[in-house]
Amino acid sequence: MPQPVPKILFLLHDASRTGAPMVLLHFLRWLSGQGVKFEILARRGGELLQDFAALGPTEIWYGEDPVREASPGRERLRAWMRRGARALGAERLLEAGAGRLRTRFSIPEPDLARGREMADYYRRAGVGLVWANTAASGDVLEALSALDVPVAAHIHELEWALQNQVPARGWRHLLSRADRWVAASGAVADNLARCHGVDPARMEVVHEFVPARAMAQARPDSRAARQALGIPEHALVVGGAGTLDWRKGADLFARLARSLGETAAGRPLRFVWVGGDPDGTFARSLGPAARRLCFAGVQADPLPFFDLMDVFVLTSREDPYPLVCLEAASRGKPLVCFDGCGGMPEFVLPGAGIVTPRGDLPSMAAAVARLLSDPVLRRDLGENARARVCARHDTETAAPRLLEIIREMTGAAG
Repeated sequence: MPQPVPKILFLLHDASRTGAPMVLLHFLRWLSGQGVKFEILARRGGELLQDFAALGPTEIWYGEDPVREASPGRERLRAWMRRGARALGAERLLEAGAGRLRTRFSIPEPDLARGREMADYYRRAGVGLVWANTAASGDVLEALSALDVPVAAHIHELEWALQNQVPARGWRHLLSRADRWVAASGAVADNLARCHGVDPARMEVVHEFVPARAMAQARPDSRAARQALGIPEHALVVGGAGTLDWRKGADLFARLARSLGETAAGRPLRFVWVGGDPDGTFARSLGPAARRLCFAGVQADPLPFFDLMDVFVLTSREDPYPLVCLEAASRGKPLVCFDGCGGMPEFVLPGAGIVTPRGDLPSMAAAVARLLSDPVLRRDLGENARARVCARHDTETAAPRLLEIIREMTGAAG
């Protein structure tokens, strides 16, 4: 008979509206209905902070800026900060639904003394497993070294991100400390084994997931999204999404738009990018090429914008297994992506879109033009993408395997 699962401590690098935090949020929403207790420790805050806090006790490690985002208690917290963190220490600050939101103020990294205090708290709370949700949580894990429990590392990063966006010391600690590895795609698993010596026998691929079936059944108001962006009703739309940066290839998307021109199949052609800061440095650096783009910015509900697209294009130079592709697929959109830039070809092939040679923008433009000119092919590939994401990448399908791994690691497996 299966034993109860001990309390789990989930570490996440931040609570931003990006892939890895979103996957964890989907998982915890499902896990909260399975009778499993957990706490959450975010390295930094972000837009999803309240969503996590509504699910369980939530701490922020570096909290001086993110805590200001934690409305509706925003002014109360600002006043508390002005009075000084030392007076109240780690007291509970904010009730948020079923959970609790607390904060630790800005500290050197890693603060081992504070880490010992927190490790003692989590030990007394009955934590029996630490789940490090990204490679970027290794420094917090190091600070919690006194918490001697198994560690699972759920990795959503490829090599450029590991080298340029992850604290090196924390990553080294995670490599030495993790007992089990979960890779977000085959590409991530291959990179961990090849470049970092992670034993494939201790690693498993669990592809990223979203509430795909609910998304596929949704009825988003794409007409309102179209009107908000000033896109004519009869225009064809090519979409992209993600943060506006070099890794996501927003500049390549702008070049693609310029090469494809103003019309396709006798209809006006528009290009929509969802996510990122349209007024930020990278967006401004695109210069005249950005004039062809409609920037939708960050959207709490991106489905209306995915719904108005006819083709979704992933121009990322590196991307493990982006959720935006799964979300677009749930709306029946065919996908176009580069080969050798991450895990998305694992989803697209065969029959859910077109994969073009790495970095070959003319080939990508030709693939998009082919789809725009062939509505039957566009429909067939899009329906294949919808069926595949619902069958393989729905939370109800993928999340149970993560729970199985937790049970295996804690001796709670049947």
